[in-house]
Amino acid sequence: MLGTVGRDAVRGMEQAVEDQDRGEQHAAKQFVDHARHYMDLLRQHIEKEDHCLFAMADQVVSQEDQAELLQRFEQAEKDTIGEEDKQGYLQLAQQLADRYGIDGAAATTSGTHAHTCGASSCEAT
Repeated sequence: MLGTVGRDAVRGMEQAVEDQDRGEQHAAKQFVDHARHYMDLLRQHIEKEDHCLFAMADQVVSQEDQAELLQRFEQAEKDTIGEEDKQGYLQLAQQLADRYGIDGAAATTSGTHAHTCGASSCEAT
């Protein structure tokens, strides 16, 4: 779902920027429309990950394997981003959340996920 439709939304935003550069009046509204559509797609995608994919993985991946994965992800993060850059990104995210009235705590994960979807609604996204 996210793939083709998401790419179309991004292309629409790119086209709107080009249209804006040419002074076309409709460009800003088109950009906002495409951006909102893309945000909706991302929210749906993340919702499926949080409440379907991760919950299903919790059922089939052992706690030991999950702990090892977490350790490897943390190491990869340190190796590629570094703690200073990570903190900078977290600070930027919090500033944006504050600026736009979004609860920063809503962006954190709890580590476990309730499986709230039916198997038929957990399609690949």
